[in-house]
Amino acid sequence: MRLLVFDLDGTLLEDDHSLSKETVLMLEKLVEMGFLFTVATGRSLKNSYGYLERLPINLPVILFNGARIYNLAEKRYLFQEVLENNAVAYFLEIFKACTFDVAVFFFIGEDVFSYNPLSAAASYLWRDSLTYISVNDCKFALQKPITKIVISASKDILDNFQLILKQSLDKQVQIVRSEKDIIEILPCGVNKGAALERLCKMYNIDFSEVVAVGDSWNDVEMLKIAGFGIAVGNATEVIKHVAKLSIPKKGFQLVNQLYKLIKEGELR
Repeated sequence: MRLLVFDLDGTLLEDDHSLSKETVLMLEKLVEMGFLFTVATGRSLKNSYGYLERLPINLPVILFNGARIYNLAEKRYLFQEVLENNAVAYFLEIFKACTFDVAVFFFIGEDVFSYNPLSAAASYLWRDSLTYISVNDCKFALQKPITKIVISASKDILDNFQLILKQSLDKQVQIVRSEKDIIEILPCGVNKGAALERLCKMYNIDFSEVVAVGDSWNDVEMLKIAGFGIAVGNATEVIKHVAKLSIPKKGFQLVNQLYKLIKEGELR
């Protein structure tokens, strides 16, 4: 194995979404052993940078669930994708017609604009340390290059809203249920797996040399493409199904267990 790719939330981070010193030290040991290491997250650069700058990352990072690839050392994007205007327009029509009480967040550059940031989005806002600009109308989104749209509400509401979105938009965009209270709308064909494939081609890394570690729906494609996929923590059933190994831990306990497996030669 040559490259280690970790999801952040629910995987590399602890339950309180902190990054422990012990986790960083253990990852530094793995890098010293010769491993390449990077992160694949749904977060933006702005909302992940506090973690990224502490980690021994030696390859570009995957952001926005694959919509961007960023080189930390050179401080520049190597790849960026945005939603097509007609897809955004169609989403706004669906949203206007729906009766569900949901919060909508538009990610434009490094800024976030929110319509109806209701209390149901509180856990999402806390989890991602998200700051946003409130808007009273969504029409502005038609004139902007949008990286992704996030819809947040209770699980029951999102279950129903996701069905509507898939029936109407599935061929125009990538719809991802990244958490039980979050749906993400991304450019068509964008996911962590596609971004990992692009990254591997950039650096001549064979997929068989990749260990990918994740816990949720948005990690599925990444684990599928990797030579060795690991499901962690309270991973969703679909992740466990595509993974070759399950480690029911996260954060430091996860990285420590992975380190032991590598040292003992059980993961090559």
